[in-house]
Amino acid sequence: MLSFGCASNVNLSALPTSEAAMTTSHASLLMEPRWAVLFSGDDLESFNEIGGANWILEEGVVSAVDGDPGFLVSKGAYTNFTLSVAFVSTSMTNSGVFIRCQEPDSVDANSCYEVNIFDDNQNPDFKTGSILRVAAPLNEVRVGDTPSILMISAIDDHIQVWVDGVLTADVNDNRHTSGYIGLQFNSGDISFSEILFRPE
Repeated sequence: MLSFGCASNVNLSALPTSEAAMTTSHASLLMEPRWAVLFSGDDLESFNEIGGANWILEEGVVSAVDGDPGFLVSKGAYTNFTLSVAFVSTSMTNSGVFIRCQEPDSVDANSCYEVNIFDDNQNPDFKTGSILRVAAPLNEVRVGDTPSILMISAIDDHIQVWVDGVLTADVNDNRHTSGYIGLQFNSGDISFSEILFRPE
């Protein structure tokens, strides 16, 4: 398993809000304007597993290192939000965070927006921080073997992505207006730590 070291918790002061994070039930999430915790290492109650990934939950982290591709998919669908995902990968990890997925049991880059985590992708347009087939990365970032934070803002048709505070995507696209969130394992090692969500 990849190690988060002392960076296993998101630094809330670095996030764009003056409110403190809070844990809330899924039902109340849509009415709560402050940060809510979708995952903090205790359980996967906010997600369903699809595919064949060998997700392992231990020591406050959910990881996958082998098996067939798979996803952790949110139990709720969302429209406008800011999402913060703490993760560790290797440079060869092929993973990503999918948003506004149309179906909870069929997650792919055609029915969702895929924010890629893949430093060594041979196609420079598909490297870490890109939105696959929508936006090439504005800035090159590398996250391999380093605890990192991926932030996604999806407000109406405006989608922005930051990797460790660096803006990597800023695009207007309206093909997907609402849907589920998916955390991907495709190949390589991926570990997700704290996942925070704020409806906008």
